Amino acid sequence: MRRSEELETRVYSVSAAPPSAKADRDHRMRSYLISMTIRTVSFALVGVFVTILPWPPGAWICAIAAVVLPYPAVVFANATNKRTQDIEFEAVTPQMLMPPPPPPSTD
Repeated sequence: MRRSEELETRVYSVSAAPPSAKADRDHRMRSYLISMTIRTVSFALVGVFVTILPWPPGAWICAIAAVVLPYPAVVFANATNKRTQDIEFEAVTPQMLMPPPPPPSTD
């Protein structure tokens, strides 16, 4: 089969197209921003639990969360959709486009 014939028989689905680079980048930035907001709030809560509400376990939990959270935040934010998907579908034939035969009548 020649290269031109091979290209003509490939059928791609629009729904299988990967998201645009901008949409992927926006999603990763939003995910990272949410994680870093949680980290910042955890730091603030450490101060609250130490000064205003004397509850040491809460302070320790928030401190650990603030220290540990950057690693998963970066890992999840960089878990991108690999945009190099090469999905091939079965070529559409005229038989696929024809309506199915009517059911047999019971007359």
